[in-house]
Amino acid sequence: MSNSSKTIDPNLISRAVFASLVNLRQAILQQQSNIDISPIDSKVVSCIESVLTSMKALRYVENPKTLSDITHNIWKTYITDFLSLIEYVYILVSDQFQQIFNSIVKVYASINFPSIFRDDTVYAHDLFFRIFDLLSLPAIMTLLKNQSNDQLMPHVANILRILLLQTQNIAEEILFKKDDLLNRESAVQSLLEYVDMNIFEASSDIQLTIVEVLGFIWTLVDNTILVPQLLDAKCASFTLKWISMNEVSVTIQLTSIRLLYNMARHEKGCAALNEANAILLLQQFKKRTLDPNSEDATYEDMRLLFSMAIALLTEPKESKSDAKSLGKVLNQLMQLTVNTAQKKNHKYGDFDISEPLVVLTKLFVHDDIVKYIVKDSQVKNMKTSSKIAFFCDLVLQFRGALANDDELDQLTLTALMNIIWSISFHEKYADELKSNAKFLFTIKSLVNDDGEAWVEQYVPKHMSSVRKAAAGILWNIDENNPAKIVRPAELTAAVDNRTNDSTMAAVGNKRLRVMISYSHADADFCHQLANALEKENIFDIWVDFAYCHTEDLWEEIGQAIEQSDVVLFLMTKDYQDSKSCRQEVMYAKDSLKKRFIPVYVKRDFAATGWLGVRIVGPQYIRFGKKTFEATVKELVKLIIEDTTEKSSTKKDSKAPVVDSSVKAESNENEKSDRDLTKEEPENSPQNNQKITPVAVNNSKPIKIWNSNDIFNWFDTNKIRPELKEMYDFHSGTELLLYAQCLQQDWESEYLDIREQFSKRYGVVLYRNEFVRFVSVIKILEPLQTKPVSSTCTIV
Repeated sequence: MSNSSKTIDPNLISRAVFASLVNLRQAILQQQSNIDISPIDSKVVSCIESVLTSMKALRYVENPKTLSDITHNIWKTYITDFLSLIEYVYILVSDQFQQIFNSIVKVYASINFPSIFRDDTVYAHDLFFRIFDLLSLPAIMTLLKNQSNDQLMPHVANILRILLLQTQNIAEEILFKKDDLLNRESAVQSLLEYVDMNIFEASSDIQLTIVEVLGFIWTLVDNTILVPQLLDAKCASFTLKWISMNEVSVTIQLTSIRLLYNMARHEKGCAALNEANAILLLQQFKKRTLDPNSEDATYEDMRLLFSMAIALLTEPKESKSDAKSLGKVLNQLMQLTVNTAQKKNHKYGDFDISEPLVVLTKLFVHDDIVKYIVKDSQVKNMKTSSKIAFFCDLVLQFRGALANDDELDQLTLTALMNIIWSISFHEKYADELKSNAKFLFTIKSLVNDDGEAWVEQYVPKHMSSVRKAAAGILWNIDENNPAKIVRPAELTAAVDNRTNDSTMAAVGNKRLRVMISYSHADADFCHQLANALEKENIFDIWVDFAYCHTEDLWEEIGQAIEQSDVVLFLMTKDYQDSKSCRQEVMYAKDSLKKRFIPVYVKRDFAATGWLGVRIVGPQYIRFGKKTFEATVKELVKLIIEDTTEKSSTKKDSKAPVVDSSVKAESNENEKSDRDLTKEEPENSPQNNQKITPVAVNNSKPIKIWNSNDIFNWFDTNKIRPELKEMYDFHSGTELLLYAQCLQQDWESEYLDIREQFSKRYGVVLYRNEFVRFVSVIKILEPLQTKPVSSTCTIV
């Protein structure tokens, strides 16, 4: 290349190219239109040659970014100004004219895009959407509507495939933002409609185009932050339709289940899919497609994607049977995690290591699944001594994620920290965590890491930040943690007395200390409730958004719980899934034995698992049945009256009693309670049965009963089997604790269980049926060999 050629102004080259294109279009418009075959006019041929000559000069454009911009504008001009000339199709499909297309492709292929994107990710992001916007040009949209000229269709389809392939390549280099598809949803929907219209079309051109369209859609959905806008483009609807079809190709099946899995990674995607009955459709797909091909390696990825999608969409109950039924899925997730961990780039096939880890974080809100993964999951080729050591080693590998801008590395570290936080709630695993010196040093450093390099990305709401998870782990495994200190009975009594004295003083002075524990997903409701309680001017309300101003978040929350007269648990599914909330409940109830009031934020939520077993007994409040203001008044009354009652006296009763002066349920519930006997038919066999409680396993201490012993006890005493399923007691200790708590207010508990029972089974649980349960559970306490603490605390 000569020196003179290097000094050619790229602007001059660009102007020459576009001038020749303008001349060509004018020459075409002067030709005869709407004819099938005609020799191309010599003037048109001359203009085509002029275009080709001017484009050859593009090789002298040295700056790859400049060349990329010129080429992009040539594409836009070619599609807009030439492919719209349908009446001159004989020229557009001619060999002479196609030389222009081939020349554009050649220039495009010569550009060193990786070097551009490596140095300028902002430019890569901009170019991606400039190419994306070409899809909305009339010629492309006409193709997507199946309205292209038959002769021109293969050519337009080829251009569409080139553009889609280029966008997929660029997508690997950029970070998407949550509003990137805003006002572009219609273009995405047009692509989906094209696939839907042509899904059984035999044309090779169409099938090749479908493959690229689906690849492009997958690229978008794989960036979870974009899922809400893809839902607006009806991505979920089309995908569920395709997964339900018979006789579709393996490519369509694999892509469909891949899209469903990726959409399920976002809460909004998960909600949309569940609303559309995706679990049933996936199960039918499994029965129809996966089961008959269980030995076919072609379907291996499909089976894994199916398992991961089901894991994200379903909400397994907290029981050992569920952990075992999920065993195969959990084994697959752990094996995929191990496989990706052993790859240099932490990718195995199409999966990044962050993907199985994020699925595990959702499942790890269930204790039995944690135990299964840590103890029983079947994994090959794991190089560490234990599963806990494996997760700890991964934390050490990804420690530097907060210092770079790799969003997948940051998501991986976040997921790992949340997984280990879930593990740290189990004391039997704490010693292994504490014995890993490198891990502990890393965790302590992460507590103080401000994560300045954190990039904008979607993180599931059930996952806490790295810093918060690190603090939570240290809190759980620290022997000096106040929650770990075992209090002698005398000291506990003294603490209770001091609390009662301060509470009585607070009531007298109209200032009670109320701490509100809530999930940040329910922050709006918490603000509303805190403001309403403040207006009463008789409480000192402590809530983290008003008082946490230092880096020692857990220390401040712990002090607030210690100094409070009552703690309000704002219970929702998000609350139950939150490790932070679990930590607060355990400290307040298990360690400090603080008085608390369960507050159901939503009408249809029922606490289960670790939360359900801890909130039985105390009077509760449920919002949603009456107006917000009326329910707040009931809560205020309960805080004051229950405080006064607990501070002044503790009554022992030989039969279940309820204090009619303290009613937290709505008038509707009170009326319902008064009319319960009217619901029971006079000829009901239950009304004529004499309740004769029967104990089983007299030779075996009740505290060490297992699930089978408890099931036998339910059956022997003729308690409704549905109650056995609903309570799902795992040990005799749980049964005894519930028996003690039930005595405090069995009627309110009946109202709640009756509502849950009706929703779950569609039939009424009559009061005399629940009274049978209350009566027979009451005789268990005298039968135990050693008294259980009357505080109903799970230890």
